[in-house]
Amino acid sequence: MSKIAFAASMIIALGACSVHSVRYEAQPTTPALPKFLAAETSNSPSNEPWWQTMQRPELNSLVEQSLQLNQTLAQALARVKQASAVTVQTRSGRRPQLDLNGSISNSWYSGEDQRSTREFGGALAWELDAFNRIAAAVEADSFTEVARMEDMNALRLSLSADVANAYFAAVAAQRRLELLKDQVRIDNELLGLLDLRWKSGIGTNVEVLQQQSRVAESESLVPQTLADLRLYENRLDVLAGQMPDGRDRVAQNENLEFPATLPAVGVPAGLILNRPDLRASRAALLAADANIGAAIADRLPQITLSGTYVHSDTAAFVGPLALLSNTFAQPLLDWGRRKAEVERNRAVYEE
Repeated sequence: MSKIAFAASMIIALGACSVHSVRYEAQPTTPALPKFLAAETSNSPSNEPWWQTMQRPELNSLVEQSLQLNQTLAQALARVKQASAVTVQTRSGRRPQLDLNGSISNSWYSGEDQRSTREFGGALAWELDAFNRIAAAVEADSFTEVARMEDMNALRLSLSADVANAYFAAVAAQRRLELLKDQVRIDNELLGLLDLRWKSGIGTNVEVLQQQSRVAESESLVPQTLADLRLYENRLDVLAGQMPDGRDRVAQNENLEFPATLPAVGVPAGLILNRPDLRASRAALLAADANIGAAIADRLPQITLSGTYVHSDTAAFVGPLALLSNTFAQPLLDWGRRKAEVERNRAVYEE
């Protein structure tokens, strides 16, 4: 027992010796120009959602509704949950696994001899992560979970931008429609005046015909503008995860006036670091790097500490029985499978 405990303690101590180190500050293959390494600072960025800086309650409501009901965003959330579950599964491999076992059997021999065997107890198995194989896999899955979360954040940002774009496009269509209606009204008034001049003998028939052409041209633009308005309104419905219902979601009195000052964005270089798609790419890069360490460690020995404790009730023995063992497994011949896995993960990292 003491020898096994000593061996286990030595193996745990070896766990601090990692076979691969993740490069958390990986540099690009092409160095950046000096002028891009420094940037002028500005005011501190605002922590509120960007669409709220527009000061449009209707827009805020539409964006929040889209973030709650959009089906594509729901898919991204499901991928985050999947990655989180995988991380929990992998992390559980670093802890001892305990199972409860029990068996009852009856045996009949020649004559009327019958023997019963009953065993109840528990079994423990614990892989001693001597070369950080499981730890590297946990780190890779954790970074993958972060990447999925950032993918969802990027989708949220894109969705909010699409809603705002459709919203203000609908507002612009409303304003164009108002201008066209005013233009049609003015053209009709002018047509009436020219017709009156012609009937009074002051004007000519050519002027009336020309004005009638202008009226027809102005009126022909109204249906297309109405179609554009309905298109943007329907797009708002779709982005919100609903069927288009023909109702207007943009108020008739909405305008295209914006605050005189733009919200503070902070350090310009920080805008790049805050992009969720780039943060997702960085997390995916770190996950690929950690997978290299897990693949390398998979080529090294795996040591598992096992133990069982059962209460046996047989014809030969009645009482508790304990067994503690240490299993050592070193891959010898896999025809290059594990080495190829290391090379594959390195290629993924380089990609």
